[in-house]
Amino acid sequence: MGDRILNAATVVIAACAVIVVGLLVRREFFVDSPSADPARGPVVVEDWQRLLNGDRQEGSSSPRMTVVEFVDYQCPFCLQAERRIDQLREEYPDDLAVSYRHLPLAIHPHAFDAAVASECAGEQGLFLTFHDVLFENQMAIGIDPWIDFAKRAGVPDHDRFLACLDEDAPRDRVEADMALAQSIGVTGTPSFVVEGLLLEGLPGVDSMEVALGRIDR
Repeated sequence: MGDRILNAATVVIAACAVIVVGLLVRREFFVDSPSADPARGPVVVEDWQRLLNGDRQEGSSSPRMTVVEFVDYQCPFCLQAERRIDQLREEYPDDLAVSYRHLPLAIHPHAFDAAVASECAGEQGLFLTFHDVLFENQMAIGIDPWIDFAKRAGVPDHDRFLACLDEDAPRDRVEADMALAQSIGVTGTPSFVVEGLLLEGLPGVDSMEVALGRIDR
């Protein structure tokens, strides 16, 4: 386990050279987060496995690379990242797993409630499906009622879903993720912890792709 993490992290560190290319445009990736530092490089996150959430994880069950992604469902760059990561999971089905954490930003008025709704779908075992539906219908967030998203995701118990939206538990889980993001220095979305390295913005996806391509299978 330790050797796998060390090897993957070494590959990712090498791949982080890709980020340099994106420094001049990084500010565009973080228009949602005025506090983000566009010149910050990758940061080591100690004890990063505590960030994993099995209920919100998809991909390989024995991955060569594990990614924790902090998402905001109204963030347009999160949508771009989601599409590209989906492609990577298809290309490297045995090598990649992604675990999701919430980071709704204040600039997006419906992002927090979208995260809460995803947690309510998760109570019925459909977090990942609801997650996909939110991104597939991102422009409808804040316009369509949450029950419409639930129907698209196949959530079976509509009454339970609607009741959940008003409960404290799903909100507490979203707020816990936000506090966790703050504790490790996440400053915007999308942000990724890749085998213990914090990478921010779409250049982080570029680094993942380079690293996956260099993993010796």
